[in-house]
Amino acid sequence: MNALNDTFRSAVFIVGLVIISIIFLSIVGGLLVPIFYGLVFAIILSPFYRRLLEKLRNKKSPAALIVIFLAVLILVCLFYVFGSLLFKDSLLLIDNIAAKVDQVSPKTENIGASIKEILPSIISERIAEINLRDQIVGYAQGIAGGFVNFIQSLAGNLVKMIALALITFYSTFYFLKNGREWLSRAVKLAPLPEGDGWLLSSRFIVMVRTSLKMIFVMGAIQGVLGGLIFWILGITAPFFWGLIFALASLIPGLGHQIVWVPTAIILLILGSPVKAVILVLYGLFILGLSDDLLRPYLIGRSVAIHPFVILIATVGGIATLGFKGLIIGPVVASLLMAMLALYEKRYST
Repeated sequence: MNALNDTFRSAVFIVGLVIISIIFLSIVGGLLVPIFYGLVFAIILSPFYRRLLEKLRNKKSPAALIVIFLAVLILVCLFYVFGSLLFKDSLLLIDNIAAKVDQVSPKTENIGASIKEILPSIISERIAEINLRDQIVGYAQGIAGGFVNFIQSLAGNLVKMIALALITFYSTFYFLKNGREWLSRAVKLAPLPEGDGWLLSSRFIVMVRTSLKMIFVMGAIQGVLGGLIFWILGITAPFFWGLIFALASLIPGLGHQIVWVPTAIILLILGSPVKAVILVLYGLFILGLSDDLLRPYLIGRSVAIHPFVILIATVGGIATLGFKGLIIGPVVASLLMAMLALYEKRYST
């Protein structure tokens, strides 16, 4: 009877804990994204925080404040410099894209007419219904206009952005200061065998850092290299296209090819075969080799995930969660692989 009462009390307690947890998460649900970003920033800044903590003789609060202040200062400077350049390039691209497409369209129409003669009549009739010029102009202007609207929306929602940023950096401060203690308590509370909690938490931290390396380091290198060759070749808005190269580099296996291959074809159609050949060689040997050499180095041996899993996790994360999916997608995939490895080790037999 006592055992039955103890079981009933435990069940009631667990149900109550779950209900209270759900209510609490619903209350703070709107703040989970900035808190998550605070956790990410804390993981990034933790090596610098620990070094400064040693120099300040284990004074946690001053060390955390100094690290966060320097990080914010760097982010604001980078955002102002690159944001202004990209904003100008986006406006320039919006103004010039229609004229550039009009230069290409007569030659593409001739090529299209030749292709239609080869294809069956049903397919050629379908192709004839497609207005390629309007679609290209619409897509290009949509991308550039979307970036302009994003910058303008940031300015328009300045108060909201400041409030969310304060929550993010407030979270970063306490994750830096108390993160190790909170992690220890979470591992102890987790109903997992001894050692598994620490393995999963360390895998989470490693994958967050790896994802951020892929986003910032790989994106910065590919963006600089891509924008540089576009600037050398005299292509309009090189800073904007550098951003596109940086974003495209987040897709393993494709990346830079989806930017420079269509551009090389357009240069060839416009009667610039030398520029097209230069771009193709640059894309294959400079952009391609930088991707092939840097990606394994940035991922490292500590993340034992197949590139295909990283690809679908990254693309799926972006499609489902937006920008934050760049981090959450690979992290969830890494935790899944770790849990499957633990299952194989402990329970498969």
